Amino acid sequence: MGSSLKILRKYACLWPRNKKKIKLVIVNLQWTPKDSQATIKINGKCDLVMTELMKMLNISVMPYEKDNDYVYRNSIPLRSDEEHTCNRIRLEQLFQNEIDYEKINTTQPAWFGKGVRKR
Repeated sequence: MGSSLKILRKYACLWPRNKKKIKLVIVNLQWTPKDSQATIKINGKCDLVMTELMKMLNISVMPYEKDNDYVYRNSIPLRSDEEHTCNRIRLEQLFQNEIDYEKINTTQPAWFGKGVRKR
């Protein structure tokens, strides 16, 4: 839901080994590499699709809790020597509300914005 599925392919725990028994449903605004493998593909916003699905199934939605988030619990945080490769706020900082906005440098381009040296 709401993912290009490009980064998540590295998390083997999300992809079952016996693919014949599992049906894949994709909800995303854009194309993903797994579209052809999906049983159902819905082009739409995840929040809207899930809200309508929960209404149809008459299921109340529980409030989000980070500690119960399977993907977050299994994510691998950046090492300190990798932090320069990212210009976004780390999730740990976001949830702790301890963001030092003075340290966030949004004026430096990422690798694709620096250009390529001509030979």
